[in-house]
Amino acid sequence: MVSPDESARRRKHNPSLTSRERPGDIRDTAADELDAQATSGDMAAIERDAAALARDDVSIALEMDDDGVDATAAQARYWALRDRLGAASDRLFAANMRSHAQTDRSNSAEDRHDTSIDELTGSYRRDSGLIEIARDLGAARRTGQSMVLGFLDVDGIKQINDRRGHAAGDSVLQAVSMTLRSMLREYDLTVRYGGDEFLFSIVGATEEDARTRIEAVNVHLLAAGYNSVTCGLVTIGENETLTAAIDRADKLLYEGRTSKDHE
Repeated sequence: MVSPDESARRRKHNPSLTSRERPGDIRDTAADELDAQATSGDMAAIERDAAALARDDVSIALEMDDDGVDATAAQARYWALRDRLGAASDRLFAANMRSHAQTDRSNSAEDRHDTSIDELTGSYRRDSGLIEIARDLGAARRTGQSMVLGFLDVDGIKQINDRRGHAAGDSVLQAVSMTLRSMLREYDLTVRYGGDEFLFSIVGATEEDARTRIEAVNVHLLAAGYNSVTCGLVTIGENETLTAAIDRADKLLYEGRTSKDHE
């Protein structure tokens, strides 16, 4: 389990993570809101019961000292009030249990985030990322929007690993992922597909828009002394599967890589 500070740091450096709500997160938020409402109501009831008990305790004590009052009735009233206090205590216990449940849900949400994100690059891991892209694709189709899918890899990463070591290669991968996320919108998806390969998706965009963003990525990377990237871009067809779209983008990436190698 990561600490709250570490979780906040990861969210800060992962726009995709901060801006997206998974079904589990949405359910947890709804449960938290219901628990907060119930707890607020319980605490208000506890305060009212405590105030009433304090007043009635004084009243009962006065009645029991009065020889003209039925002591048995006063005692029965007294014990009824004690029962009310017991019920108030039960509500307080329930409120505390709900608070613990909220903490558990928060921890579960952090666990979901941590298992979905690639530790090195901050992009989604392959399995979780493909689920998120498929989810966005379904939403885009329901609203009549297009989705552009990009498949990219890093130019010359093998040479970096061979000549300068894998730590240098990892640094390049981090720079590529961070730069790519910075050039996309905060709710667009980036996925580390494997090794130096990344997927990204943009809903409601054209291939030309995506190409412009990739050109900006390369300008930034090269200016910072890192390697450029090669990318294959496709607009997912109306009835095309995500797997088929990835295959098309991969082929275009291969063609782009072959073209660069022959330059």
